[in-house]
Amino acid sequence: MQLATLVASACEKKMFGKLLFLVVAASSLAGCRDNAASAATGGGANGGVVRELVQVERPDPIDGPRMMIRETAYNLCALAAQSLNVPVKPFPKAPGDYVSERTTIITDGSNYVRKIEHPYNENTDKMSPETGCEYRIEPSNQVDIAILNGGKMTTVSRDANGKWRTEDGVAAGGSLAAKKEDLSSYSDSFAVNGVKLRCLPASSGLISANETQALCVDGSDQALSTTDGNAMVLYSRIKPLGNDPRFPYVVIKEPLSLKQLDKVDGKIFDPATYTK
Repeated sequence: MQLATLVASACEKKMFGKLLFLVVAASSLAGCRDNAASAATGGGANGGVVRELVQVERPDPIDGPRMMIRETAYNLCALAAQSLNVPVKPFPKAPGDYVSERTTIITDGSNYVRKIEHPYNENTDKMSPETGCEYRIEPSNQVDIAILNGGKMTTVSRDANGKWRTEDGVAAGGSLAAKKEDLSSYSDSFAVNGVKLRCLPASSGLISANETQALCVDGSDQALSTTDGNAMVLYSRIKPLGNDPRFPYVVIKEPLSLKQLDKVDGKIFDPATYTK
């Protein structure tokens, strides 16, 4: 199961009943649809401007969310395995390139596609004393795609087993056109990986060391917006609610790149493109 969306899991042992352990993390997805033409297009409501955002979400420290598992469920499992004379598998460290999610968004102001990749899967199927308390971090091809096209939304997903599923498009309200919202409170300039941002200052009532520690939007003159027209959050640093203070970590969402494309093939707004 995916750590970024895993809230709870249990490890059942015959010799000492049910051992429950919590995994703190969160992730979310939205939807978006299509009809799309297959011809290349230069854009729509943005006057021909096509923009691409690549963004990742990751825990900091990278193994932070797993420390509670290691110090509670895994250690108890290891003690039980030792009593059975079963060799204990070492608890794994996350790969150096570990991210919970990698998101790519392309929009021309009229159409929108968001692809969320879940590069790794947290596998606890064999975390029992009899199997040596094996906890695996495995590569995953799980993908969630949201497409907005022609006023309709469609979601396309590929699960951990490689099976594709498409949910038919439904009428979508709102507009991709950026609203004229007041972003003056985002007064601090910041840059991440060369992407210019505008951030809420530490004095903002929305910023707190125990919750949302940072919140930033696009720093360009034409702020990238969500499907409802609100400015999109490009960078955030959030301390998960209910996180055990013994195992502190934060979840960081950051842009890897934000650029303008000369043109885009309309096929990217067609759900069938991804399930072939």
